[in-house]
Amino acid sequence: MKRVSLLSTLGAFALAACGGEPDTASLDGEPAPIPPAATAEELADMQVTLGSLDGLTVDLTDGAGSGQMGERVTLLAAYEATGDFDSDGVTETAVLVVTEPGGTGTFTHLLAARTGADGVVEQVAEKLLGDRQQFHRFETKADSLLIELTTQAPNDPMCCPTRRAQQIYVIRDGQWRLWRDNTLSAAPPDIQDGVVRRDSSVPQAGPVRSGGAGG
Repeated sequence: MKRVSLLSTLGAFALAACGGEPDTASLDGEPAPIPPAATAEELADMQVTLGSLDGLTVDLTDGAGSGQMGERVTLLAAYEATGDFDSDGVTETAVLVVTEPGGTGTFTHLLAARTGADGVVEQVAEKLLGDRQQFHRFETKADSLLIELTTQAPNDPMCCPTRRAQQIYVIRDGQWRLWRDNTLSAAPPDIQDGVVRRDSSVPQAGPVRSGGAGG
């Protein structure tokens, strides 16, 4: 009985030295709660950083904001998709923003954001897609992002894109990666499980890229 009493006393001192009661959630093996996906209102007021524009950082208010040099940044609210794009068990929200830095260019950036542990929506990935593109589909396919757009063919001027394509993106190492890029014919190729099934009758826009390759 004295041995048990001594062990109990030592245990009490150990708990006191560690700052009080043990973390029962850790002892019970309970996982930390997963934050909910960001709402449209939170996305419209988040801070965005555009590495492709020399790290331009803008605080959006109701979906729009301006940089120090007058660069205009606008969230395209019509395009939003949620999924676990980096396969880490937490949901991200993919969105598009357009920047007008001056001149004739209107550049579209693909962003991903999620709610952090502190409840604040934070950007987790960004990629410049191009200039003056048109977007037709923007949706989740098996934890990847499908974008159907009209973009520039190799010989198109920037003003006048003519190539309609389906592109699939995933997030790897904190960056959006282009996983598939297929030029469309009149009938789009089938999409199953996030993979565009190649059709030999459809002209390809260069080599098909696989996950992990740079985009």
